[in-house]
Amino acid sequence: MRGVLTGLAKRRLEEVAGSRISGEDLRGLRQLRERLGPRLEEAIILFTGEHAYTHDDWITVLPLDRLWTLTGFYAPT
Repeated sequence: MRGVLTGLAKRRLEEVAGSRISGEDLRGLRQLRERLGPRLEEAIILFTGEHAYTHDDWITVLPLDRLWTLTGFYAPT
């Protein structure tokens, strides 16, 4: 998994080459959150799957193709 730290460590964006997200894929983000604490508020994982969802209440898993479509964009509350 490769990622880019954005802003002042408020958010992290990851891309995953695959159509499924496993616990192993989230390990690095969880470690980063342990190190940064409240400075990391949200993480976004882009993947080649079809459905958007939230994991652990702070990780948004978003299909890569949603970047090019206006309908069906998922925004956590």
